[in-house]
Amino acid sequence: MSKIRIIDFDQVTLSSLNRHATAGLSDVGTKKVECVAKALKKICGWVQIEAVNDLWKKETGGELLEGADWVVGLFPDL
Repeated sequence: MSKIRIIDFDQVTLSSLNRHATAGLSDVGTKKVECVAKALKKICGWVQIEAVNDLWKKETGGELLEGADWVVGLFPDL
């Protein structure tokens, strides 16, 4: 089975809708990871999606990434 783990700590806000590809007005106030997971399940329902609402930090990020074969993301502080 294919698996995706999404990690983010933030919520969808009205001011961030223009930067969020999978969010709509009804998603304002929800966790970004849950919004993305919901959209991905509609696109690829066979994939197991793990939504982790947490802040990735260099010091503790290894725990969040443990077991991952691939990591795709934007890590501006590295």
